[in-house]
Amino acid sequence: MLSQHYFTFIQYSDTYLALLTDDIGNQHIPYQPDDSRTPDGKKQMRKGMSFYLGAHSLFESTLLNTFVFNDTGFAIRYKNYVKGIHPQNKQPIEYTSTMLEVIEIENGKVAMIRKYNE
Repeated sequence: MLSQHYFTFIQYSDTYLALLTDDIGNQHIPYQPDDSRTPDGKKQMRKGMSFYLGAHSLFESTLLNTFVFNDTGFAIRYKNYVKGIHPQNKQPIEYTSTMLEVIEIENGKVAMIRKYNE
């Protein structure tokens, strides 16, 4: 089931990126309201993941729920705990959050990710 694999692979960037379309769209409400898909979406996703993963020395997550709509989408809800040093301002960061990700599928690959904080 893609929803289970998606959550498992999210921490392993190359495996995770293989699940995505080349023009993947990514939206994180309310911080990133633009949900445009561009031809270099996967490249931009890799850049963003490198920044995010490089900033955190600890990332723990627990899958809370999965919701499968049909073969065009699913949602996962998870809680994470993150700790590290912000790469730009060098300040310590530490937080816990509960996230809901709505994943849209096209031709067996992830085409759009919409993230919502609880």
